[in-house]
Amino acid sequence: ADWVSSQVVRPAADLDPPALLGGNDLLALGVVAGPAVGSLLKRLRGLQLDGEISDRDAAIRHIEAWRAAD
Repeated sequence: ADWVSSQVVRPAADLDPPALLGGNDLLALGVVAGPAVGSLLKRLRGLQLDGEISDRDAAIRHIEAWRAAD
Protein backbone atom coordinates (compact mmCIF):
# COMPACT_ATOMS: atom_id res chain seq x y z
CA ALA A 1 0.00 0.00 0.00
CA ASP A 2 2.87 2.37 0.73
CA TRP A 3 4.31 1.92 -2.76
CA VAL A 4 0.94 2.68 -4.36
CA SER A 5 0.52 5.77 -2.21
CA SER A 6 3.98 7.02 -3.19
CA GLN A 7 3.16 6.60 -6.88
CA VAL A 8 -0.08 8.55 -6.63
CA VAL A 9 1.73 11.67 -5.47
CA ARG A 10 4.40 11.50 -8.20
CA PRO A 11 4.15 14.22 -10.84
CA ALA A 12 2.51 13.21 -14.11
CA ALA A 13 5.76 13.95 -15.96
CA ASP A 14 7.44 11.19 -13.91
CA LEU A 15 4.67 8.69 -14.61
CA ASP A 16 4.19 9.57 -18.29
CA PRO A 17 7.27 11.44 -19.52
CA PRO A 18 7.46 12.71 -23.09
CA ALA A 19 8.88 10.24 -25.59
CA LEU A 20 12.63 10.50 -26.11
CA LEU A 21 12.38 9.91 -29.87
CA GLY A 22 9.60 9.97 -32.43
CA GLY A 23 9.03 8.19 -35.71
CA ASN A 24 10.73 10.93 -37.73
CA ASP A 25 13.80 10.61 -35.51
CA LEU A 26 13.98 6.88 -36.23
CA LEU A 27 13.66 7.50 -39.96
CA ALA A 28 16.47 10.07 -39.75
CA LEU A 29 18.59 7.43 -38.01
CA GLY A 30 18.09 5.11 -40.98
CA VAL A 31 15.27 2.89 -39.76
CA VAL A 32 13.22 1.85 -42.79
CA ALA A 33 9.62 3.09 -42.75
CA GLY A 34 7.22 0.32 -41.81
CA PRO A 35 6.28 -1.85 -38.85
CA ALA A 36 9.82 -1.69 -37.41
CA VAL A 37 9.31 1.99 -36.57
CA GLY A 38 6.31 1.27 -34.36
CA SER A 39 8.00 -1.73 -32.77
CA LEU A 40 11.10 0.28 -31.94
CA LEU A 41 9.07 3.16 -30.54
CA LYS A 42 7.26 0.71 -28.24
CA ARG A 43 10.57 -0.85 -27.19
CA LEU A 44 12.08 2.57 -26.46
CA ARG A 45 9.02 3.59 -24.47
CA GLY A 46 9.22 0.45 -22.36
CA LEU A 47 12.91 0.99 -21.68
CA GLN A 48 12.22 4.61 -20.78
CA LEU A 49 9.39 3.78 -18.38
CA ASP A 50 11.50 1.01 -16.80
CA GLY A 51 14.29 3.54 -16.21
CA GLU A 52 16.78 1.75 -18.47
CA ILE A 53 17.18 4.79 -20.74
CA SER A 54 16.55 8.32 -19.59
CA ASP A 55 17.72 10.67 -22.30
CA ARG A 56 17.71 11.19 -26.03
CA ASP A 57 21.36 10.19 -26.47
CA ALA A 58 20.77 6.84 -24.76
CA ALA A 59 17.76 6.23 -27.00
CA ILE A 60 19.83 7.01 -30.10
CA ARG A 61 22.59 4.65 -28.93
CA HIS A 62 19.98 1.91 -28.46
CA ILE A 63 18.68 2.40 -32.00
CA GLU A 64 22.21 2.47 -33.43
CA ALA A 65 23.04 -0.78 -31.60
CA TRP A 66 19.83 -2.38 -32.89
CA ARG A 67 20.68 -1.32 -36.46
CA ALA A 68 24.23 -2.66 -36.15
CA ALA A 69 22.94 -6.03 -34.92
CA ASP A 70 20.24 -6.27 -37.59
